[in-house]
Amino acid sequence: MSKQRTYSIDDLALRLASVSSTPLRDIRYFLSELTGSSIAELFGHVVLSHRQYQQLESMIGRRLRREPVAYILGYTEFWGLRLHVHPEVLIPRPDTEILVETVLGQLHDADCRCLDLGTGSGAITLALASERPEWLFDAVDQSPGAVECARQNAAHLALGSGRLQFHCADWTMLPAEIRANAYDLVVANPPYIDTASEHISEETKRFEPHRALYAPDLGLRDLFSLIDLARSLLRPRGLLYLEHGYDQAAAVRSCFTQMAYSAVTTVQDYAGHDRVTYAQWQGTIDRL
Repeated sequence: MSKQRTYSIDDLALRLASVSSTPLRDIRYFLSELTGSSIAELFGHVVLSHRQYQQLESMIGRRLRREPVAYILGYTEFWGLRLHVHPEVLIPRPDTEILVETVLGQLHDADCRCLDLGTGSGAITLALASERPEWLFDAVDQSPGAVECARQNAAHLALGSGRLQFHCADWTMLPAEIRANAYDLVVANPPYIDTASEHISEETKRFEPHRALYAPDLGLRDLFSLIDLARSLLRPRGLLYLEHGYDQAAAVRSCFTQMAYSAVTTVQDYAGHDRVTYAQWQGTIDRL
């Protein structure tokens, strides 16, 4: 029988204090994964087998190298869904739930065709699909690893494979089957961090995919490109929702207006920062 020992959870957490602002939370996530106990049960002390402790040591070692907890565990939570993640996909943030929440609060039609550009792990598409079982979705990412990750998440969540289609493509060269559609809704959380930004955590810089983080022109290039592109993809009165940086809303609204969208609106995140801007396309579809 494997020998067991009792460990102080606070002492284990102290080992991460130099690299994490939430060392106790990190340790409790690791222990929950190893023991099968819920986070709420993990206070005070924990009993681990020798093998479990070795696995914990490996997790702590990776965290000390500043690897994100989600990559160490291999999953994260988004909109109440457990999503598989790895270093080829951006870790979904709680702020992106604002985009999902805003869409769901405004669109209640049973019939809706949605296009997700830069889907990554599939977080936005899968969150919307979990709440709108009648909607149809196309989700696009240029990374084969990201597309496979999103497909795995969709299969695991069993949200209806027939209405979820994942495509490996750059949004500047979309496949014909996507260009042939007229979408009611286009959503995107594109790269929007200025390439010169110094306000990025060390773990994000080291481990998350830079192609999903950074954009030229003060972080605005991909946002502006998507506003232009969506005019050829949306049906008349269709809606485009974009996540962006806290200081980019004015520039995004201006671009929407210049490109003949209407009802341009910005929504704040949970911290009160501008985070999502959406608008309605009033024109006809202009096939490129």
